[in-house]
Amino acid sequence: IISTGMATINEIEETIKWIKAERISHNLNSELKSFITLLHCTSCYPAPIESINLRAISTIKNTFNLDVGYSDHSSGIEVAPLAVAMGATFIEKHFTADKNQTGPDHKASLSPDELNAMVKKIRNTEIIMGTSLKHPTKEEEEIKISSRRSLCLTKDLKKGDKLSIDNITPKRPGDGIQPKDIDKVLGKILNKNKFSGNTLFWKDLV
Repeated sequence: IISTGMATINEIEETIKWIKAERISHNLNSELKSFITLLHCTSCYPAPIESINLRAISTIKNTFNLDVGYSDHSSGIEVAPLAVAMGATFIEKHFTADKNQTGPDHKASLSPDELNAMVKKIRNTEIIMGTSLKHPTKEEEEIKISSRRSLCLTKDLKKGDKLSIDNITPKRPGDGIQPKDIDKVLGKILNKNKFSGNTLFWKDLV
């Protein structure tokens, strides 16, 4: 676990090369991804928000193709969950039994209760971030019909009447012909009597 506080990209690269060379000299696997995590870090106590620069997490990850975490010296608990949202896989955060103790770390550290709250926010963030797949959720599927629209009549029509832009409009629910198919519907003939507000279904058309 390597903090990158106060470091440039070049210094991080030098460190990684040194570790790799040492492992080779000791006949160890030189593949680093399996056991190194780099921590983005602002080495101020506490770190002002304008110095945090969470986008650097992506830069470090893309540059070195290693897991990247965040060493958090900001005040409070809001930054660490944001770091997780940016892709941090590891969080380091100081906590203390007494913030009034002497030393540089206590003021920027969390109480045990705050640490517990931060962990809960991180876990919620992981759930919120979800996966990269885009698809309707189970809950969305349940409300899809009631939320989407179908083509409906704007006036009473009889069997044999022709559908036109003047007598149909999209309305909820979405259990009938979808509005995207309006060009397929225009000019079609009704095979039954239908009334104003009725939803159109393919089975209604000749």
